[in-house]
Amino acid sequence: MIPISNPPINLHNENLIDKIALKLNSKSNDNAEAKKASQQFESIFVKQMLDKMGESLDKGGLFGDQPGSGFYQDVLFNEIARMIAEREELGLSKQLMKQIEGNKEEIAGIRNINDYDIIAKKINPVNIIKDLGRTLKARLEDLEPIINKASEIFGVDSKMIKAVIAQESYGNPRAVSPVGAKGLMQLMDSTAKGLGVKDSFDPEENIMGGTKYLKLMLDKFEDRDLALAAYNAGPGNVEKYGGVPPFKETKNYILKIKKYLNNLE
Repeated sequence: MIPISNPPINLHNENLIDKIALKLNSKSNDNAEAKKASQQFESIFVKQMLDKMGESLDKGGLFGDQPGSGFYQDVLFNEIARMIAEREELGLSKQLMKQIEGNKEEIAGIRNINDYDIIAKKINPVNIIKDLGRTLKARLEDLEPIINKASEIFGVDSKMIKAVIAQESYGNPRAVSPVGAKGLMQLMDSTAKGLGVKDSFDPEENIMGGTKYLKLMLDKFEDRDLALAAYNAGPGNVEKYGGVPPFKETKNYILKIKKYLNNLE
């Protein structure tokens, strides 16, 4: 499975996010609130870019691989994203404002948010934006009954399941990677089919299937790092290289899973 970068976003004012979604639909004239919300929406995308850049760094981040380092990097990236958005340096918030104000002719090539579709489904823009604003902790808490059930059935530590979900999708059940891996534990269609998963976007089916696959890797390689490497890069690559493949992405993947585990513990 190839993880989708679905980064930590901590928006504390969900009412503000509700407002921008409603304005994008109703074309309200409350431009001050719309501008503020548009800037916050821009910060989401800036944060995504920063997190993606952070994945390419040695040891998985600016602060190395020590416990808690991910938290400090996240705080730093959130602050940078906020500053860039407030200065409107990327122009995304301006584009959103033009759409809110109905100036569609000035933003050719940008689709109307009412027509925006994700994973080939029509989804309410309010739900899309609010979901981005939820914290990882809240998402994992919502999923805990399913995670505990999967842990009991397959004998995999619930914290390990949570860590994989956090890294693979950041707890977003509708996540889709550039190569087509889907859902909370990022199952490819062929893998999902082999695991008996009919709907990868169904949280319970995805977690059950992903945990089953993780258990198969743990039993096959009898080593946590190798199992995680196999989950990320495929068991064939682990066997080919006789250990963790020399892929920077896979090495960072294992480091990030360990960081999540340390935080959960």
